[in-house]
Amino acid sequence: MADIILNAEPRTVIGKQVKALRNKGLVPVIVYGRQREHPLSLQVEDKALRKTLKLAGGHRLINLQVNGSSIMSVARDVQQSPITRAILHADFQEVSMTEKIVLSVPLRFAGESPAVKTGLGLLIRSRESVQIEALPGDLIDSIIVDISPLAAPGQAIHVSDLKVSNRVRIVTPMAETVALMVAVKEEVLTEAAVEEVSAEVEVIKKEKAPDEEAEETE
Repeated sequence: MADIILNAEPRTVIGKQVKALRNKGLVPVIVYGRQREHPLSLQVEDKALRKTLKLAGGHRLINLQVNGSSIMSVARDVQQSPITRAILHADFQEVSMTEKIVLSVPLRFAGESPAVKTGLGLLIRSRESVQIEALPGDLIDSIIVDISPLAAPGQAIHVSDLKVSNRVRIVTPMAETVALMVAVKEEVLTEAAVEEVSAEVEVIKKEKAPDEEAEETE
């Protein structure tokens, strides 16, 4: 995989003063790692950071360029405003190319299920990603999930069925379900049924005595 490069600059602005930094289109970030005694404070352009995070997806290496030096890292925590979705802060973990790391990679569903094709089944995706452990140089973009073996309701694909390189270890428990085929008649309740159940619950709630509700909240 080609490196994803993000240019960064040393940052001296801290605390409440970072608001002025954001007004200039810059985002405060830190880099931490076992080989660093203290986190490294940096600042990056907001547009460049957004583009980088979209490309990396949380599972690809990011090459931070700081004053001509390279810091290989992965994005770990990105804080956004709940209202404007503006990026407020980002954490990067520096990695060693000789030490394994654990992160999540997305699952990509492929193929066609005979049960879905014939209208007998409905595919339920239980997971969209799994955690893996690997050396930074052996990281993968995704894991393909072939759903073509799901020919009948009741059949499932588990984490243990996923195929990866022998240089990659899946950390997610092997027994967990990735995809499940259910009969069409077992579909989720219709909208009308959901509204009916919700109405019954509301009636029961109103009929409860005040002391009963107090007991439930304790």
